Amino acid sequence: MKISLNWIADYTTLPAGLTPKEIAHQLTMSTVEVEGVHEVDLAAEGGVTQKDVILEVDNKSLTNRPDLWGHYGVARELAAIYQVPLRPLPTEEPERPSATLVGDVDATVCRRFTATRIENVTVRETPAWMKRRLIAIGQRSKNLYADLTNYVMLTTGQPTHAFDADRLMLPLSVRRAVPDEAFDALDGTHLTLSAADWVVADQSTAVGLAGIIGGLNSAIQGDTKNVIFEAANFDPLAVRRTSATHGVRTEASSRFEKSLSTHRIDEARRLFFHILNAIDPGIRVTGFDDRLNVATSSGEIYADAGYLRDRIGKDLSIDELRTPLTRLGFDVAVSGDDLTVTVPEWRNTGDVSGPHDLVEEIARLYGYERFEFQPPQVRLDKSARSYARSTERRLKEYLAFSCGMQEVINYPWTEDRFVVAAGFDVATAPLRLTAPPAPDQATLRTSIVPGLLRAIESNIRWHSAFRVFETGTVFLPGARASIDDPREQLPQQTKRVAAAFVGDDAEVLFREAKGAIEAIGAHVHVAPVTAASATSAPWADPGAGLAIVSGDRTIGALGVLSRRGTRTAGLKHAFAAVFEFDLDGLVSLPSRQNLYVALPELPSVEVDVSLTYPDAVTWATIADAARGVSPLVAAIEFVDQYRGKGIPDGHRSVTLRARLQPTTQTLTSEEAAAVANAIRLIERQQLGAIER
Repeated sequence: MKISLNWIADYTTLPAGLTPKEIAHQLTMSTVEVEGVHEVDLAAEGGVTQKDVILEVDNKSLTNRPDLWGHYGVARELAAIYQVPLRPLPTEEPERPSATLVGDVDATVCRRFTATRIENVTVRETPAWMKRRLIAIGQRSKNLYADLTNYVMLTTGQPTHAFDADRLMLPLSVRRAVPDEAFDALDGTHLTLSAADWVVADQSTAVGLAGIIGGLNSAIQGDTKNVIFEAANFDPLAVRRTSATHGVRTEASSRFEKSLSTHRIDEARRLFFHILNAIDPGIRVTGFDDRLNVATSSGEIYADAGYLRDRIGKDLSIDELRTPLTRLGFDVAVSGDDLTVTVPEWRNTGDVSGPHDLVEEIARLYGYERFEFQPPQVRLDKSARSYARSTERRLKEYLAFSCGMQEVINYPWTEDRFVVAAGFDVATAPLRLTAPPAPDQATLRTSIVPGLLRAIESNIRWHSAFRVFETGTVFLPGARASIDDPREQLPQQTKRVAAAFVGDDAEVLFREAKGAIEAIGAHVHVAPVTAASATSAPWADPGAGLAIVSGDRTIGALGVLSRRGTRTAGLKHAFAAVFEFDLDGLVSLPSRQNLYVALPELPSVEVDVSLTYPDAVTWATIADAARGVSPLVAAIEFVDQYRGKGIPDGHRSVTLRARLQPTTQTLTSEEAAAVANAIRLIERQQLGAIER
């Protein structure tokens, strides 16, 4: 927007000695962003070239200040900044002979609509002084009535419009457009309207796009004798919607979109007829109609002086708090430390609504440059450590880097067939989406396993063996509880981790998964995690499942995916060992003992022992028994197991490897053999093992 300082001078006299750049700087510091200042030469008058200074204002900085979309509003602002008087707009009221000029005005879009009939009109040339001002701020001169309505809008901020009365079928109305209604705008644009658009219409057709632009069919002509002068107030959202729909933006729409006061119509009418009577004293006002649906009122704000001082950051007196507001046109009543502020109607359109807005008004008029610089306080505190978050991070790193797994991320819902493949009942899900992405994806997950099955199906066509894992929130059935608001009852939510080992050998996959679980404690810095007793996880094969235990709590399950699950999930020739457990079940260790252990000076010796055990004897029991036979045993490792020819039914042959670490002298083969024999003996005596 462009502001003319000559135009401003009609309404206030700024202190002598101010340069245009100083004025621009003060406006930018206080209210709006002035992007440029330049001097223009106007047409010569009486042999003397007239000059003006134009301020280029960034429109975005005026978005919340509809009162500044006219020269009078800017003059009011400058008068408040420099503490100089503000001269009023014309106050004499135009004649108001009653006439029916306006019919139905839809309150949805139009707050107020006024129409004035003017007769004995002569469309004469626009006065030179008005032309110069319009041209200086980039407006093109057309005819007296078009120029005068533009001049009034650029002064008061209130758009107005003039119709050729003899080309209308009165009364005027504000209504929705008829679908496919044709409209030819003043700028030559042809529009096809819809029922979502609003128009100003006479009794036969649309004569204006409400709040945006007038129609070509009722434009002022050189021979116009009678005029209808319209000044109205339109809903900002409706104007913006229609303007955006048809790509038509005008000076009028830019102002109506900001929400104008309905009282500005009276200012615009008074200024319009004040100037028109001076230019063409022969005109006659023969009719006036005013339809008011909603009037803009003054607002009232209660503020505590302590609140204002605290947020301004300066201990201002009551008078220093009140004076800037009264300079801006606010009325302020003071009772002790309480201020009752009456917001004038031109600022009560969404701009100033609470004490926080008063803080800004007082501070900018007081002067930002008068606030002492206060260096920011930098406080360095030791960060609070979240062991749970650290545990999750370490667990992911362990699965990815140490176990060679790939992390996958799924939505918290998946296709029902994967839910069924994992052994869950879709009907018992605690939460279902009312607008799911697909009809078969309405169930929020109670387990991460269904999402993993989907990932397995997507990848098995490209890779015959892989490992994937996922962490995420699940939604469990049962009692609901609130997190923040007691009115909002949510299902129980917990975070879990699940992983799948996919390949063609179920037994090997199961062992790898079990090994990954049992190494979590050492790698993730949590209490030991084991896979021990049998489990009944719905997705696990009944003969290949273990419970995952941390301390004395069962936190999850490990198992080979059941054949029904593999078929339903589309895994025809592959097996999957899957585990899932609660992340909250891991007990983080806040500290650790770092003990120095010297590297062995003597070489270790490994011996293998193969024995046949009943199937009921677990590997953990076998390893524990072997470790206790001698101080030389540093570690026991699983090597292999075998079922088949030569092995009795219900038994399996297990090969273990004992690593023997001497501390005083190198072991001889006889000493190593003696430890191996001791392992065989203890396994036979305690666990019923037999030689192969």
